Amino acid sequence: MAALSKHIELEIKTTSGHFSHGFDTQATAQDVLDQAIKHFRLHEGGGVSYSLRLERNGQQLALGESLQDLGLREHDVVIVQTNQAQDG
Repeated sequence: MAALSKHIELEIKTTSGHFSHGFDTQATAQDVLDQAIKHFRLHEGGGVSYSLRLERNGQQLALGESLQDLGLREHDVVIVQTNQAQDG
């Protein structure tokens, strides 16, 4: 019997705010980052890069890994971080 794909709701936080979004557990951390960039219209290029960190334990998320393999759970909070300081 094949395992069914599951969906989890994650909260994604940035310095611009936060939002919740559902993801398949087989999606990658890169998919989460792409959704955050799209949602917040984050600047890309010019040396700016982003990473993801899990709020509950500070773990940096490998962008190529699936959410299931990373151990993400329903309603986890994922923080988008940039390599550049933000004004404000």
